Amino acid sequence: MGSLKRNLANNILSDGKFDATDLSGTVPASNVNNDSLTNITTFSPSLGDTIQSVASDPTPASTGDIWYNTTEGVLKGYLPIEAWSSGSNLSETRNEVSGAGTQTAALAAGGDPGAAPAITTATEEYNGSGWATGGTMPAGKHAAASGGTQTAAFITGGYPTGAANNLTFEYDGSAWTAGGNLGTARRGFDGCGVLTAGLAVGGFFDPPGVANTNTEEYDGTSWTSGGALNNAILSSAVIGTQTAGLSAMGFRSVPPGNVTASEEYNGTSWTVGGSGNSAKNGRGGSGLQTAAIVFGGGIPYVSETELYDGSTWSTSPASMGTARAAFASAQSATQPTALAAGGATPTRTSATEEYNSSINVTTGAAWSSGGNLNTARRFIGGTGTAAAGLAFGGFTTNPAVNNAESEEYDGSSWTEGNNLNNARRGIQGFGTQTAGVGVGGFPPPGVRTEEYDGSSWSNVNDFSTVRETLFGTAGTQTAGLIFAGSLTVNTESYDGTTWTEVNNLSQARNNTSGNGTQTAAICFGGDVAPGQTNLTEEWDGTNWTSGGNLILAGDGAGAFGTQTNAYSVGGAFPGITNLVQNYNGTSWVTDASISTARKSMAPANSAGSTGMVAGGDTGSPSSATEEYTAETIATTASTITTS
Repeated sequence: MGSLKRNLANNILSDGKFDATDLSGTVPASNVNNDSLTNITTFSPSLGDTIQSVASDPTPASTGDIWYNTTEGVLKGYLPIEAWSSGSNLSETRNEVSGAGTQTAALAAGGDPGAAPAITTATEEYNGSGWATGGTMPAGKHAAASGGTQTAAFITGGYPTGAANNLTFEYDGSAWTAGGNLGTARRGFDGCGVLTAGLAVGGFFDPPGVANTNTEEYDGTSWTSGGALNNAILSSAVIGTQTAGLSAMGFRSVPPGNVTASEEYNGTSWTVGGSGNSAKNGRGGSGLQTAAIVFGGGIPYVSETELYDGSTWSTSPASMGTARAAFASAQSATQPTALAAGGATPTRTSATEEYNSSINVTTGAAWSSGGNLNTARRFIGGTGTAAAGLAFGGFTTNPAVNNAESEEYDGSSWTEGNNLNNARRGIQGFGTQTAGVGVGGFPPPGVRTEEYDGSSWSNVNDFSTVRETLFGTAGTQTAGLIFAGSLTVNTESYDGTTWTEVNNLSQARNNTSGNGTQTAAICFGGDVAPGQTNLTEEWDGTNWTSGGNLILAGDGAGAFGTQTNAYSVGGAFPGITNLVQNYNGTSWVTDASISTARKSMAPANSAGSTGMVAGGDTGSPSSATEEYTAETIATTASTITTS
């Protein structure tokens, strides 16, 4: 079966055509009927008979499958693509972090963030696109072993103070509790399996600080000794299950050095497996004993990816974008998927990457540089879209004055437009490039409203409640909404002529952010008295209700999107950050970070998969523009012409 699929696929794809010559030299005609191509493609001995027709692309079984898509009217072949793509960053940079779960439901727990005391109790949960805050561990850990799923995980050993411990914590999807202690305190090791059938393999003893051969098995209550490794090892990638485990590569302390060796566990004893191609320690791993993937490692830090079929290791053509070691990996997966988060680079990183081998190519969410504003400024107002943006007002430092300029963006460059009638900073906006509204700001009276028609600004009716600092806005020129600012709870709606007081927020704040529509808005973050808030509130056209909290309390973030797909960009938490958070109507997760950390910027209030921020405060006024594109997944089955 395989020979026909492979040869036919190669023949067709070599010249982009399907004709009689493509059947020559594949297999004898007598064998064609017996090659079902995994029930996706069928042939008969006679030329002229057809490949199977399907209305939509099937789930291909293996390389070389061929089918005709009747909906698209094209012949297709399955040639899988191996690739790493960027995911959203962890909210905290760290290495020696432990991982569990799958690519779409992962955990990253503990680790070393660098700052004293060089340990964290933080947990983050990944949903396939972004990280959200999980339960806090009872004590910090790094260089610990872990395994299980996002809702039933274990983490054990590691060290909080420079000496290994034997403590085990168990996670239920929201909180960590104490589990059974390891038989031997150790660090620099890893685990696999599930909460009720886990493995912890190798590592350091303290003292004497050398690698060991210990294996321990966990039943969800207590650890017991398992079979010893053949070779003492630490920082190996541990993959699979309690009865079919794999320990791959790692560091041998006597004699010292990284090794390529791997060993396989059958639930009782370890046997020597195939040797990998790269002698590294601190690698990540995922999959099964007979279908495994390992990646990264150090030192020096590498981005290599290797695949294991149960006997032989092969090097993948796909390399990680960030060379690293000692990172969190999602271990409970099949070979075609993997996840890496955080790690040593050799400093530390918060970067997340996903590995896939399929006809679907994932392009991670990303920010790209756009054209600079003509005038650098902070506390600037903005509205419109990434392709048709509007920025106005703000504050410059050379000279140090409030600004009246407005600029229009065409997706690549900014053009000077006519000025506001009133120079001001802290001004906010809503609407479009050709029907925009600029509201509030400093200096007093902080109640001014101006409308933009694509050419010039005109003064219109003032609103009621003074808002001289940053506040939230939503909607269009004829159906707008403003809320919070200058430590108020007031909300006002706009019909294009008149402002009307409506129901208040539950929390007074300034330097807050918001977006959405007049009947479905969101307000998040800001300064309160005292400190910052992570509170999110949702507006239904009549009332505000509490939503999911931001990952971190902060203020001055840029905002774009909708109530159920909102983006918080940058801001201060309390220092100026490049963190981006995405809200799905229930909870916030991390997203691709902006390149330039900033706050008090001009957002383009566009909804959906694109957005933009411009200018802002990086410690001084900025002119930088960045454009956002959300993650995309495209089917790339090879299209084969029939002419």
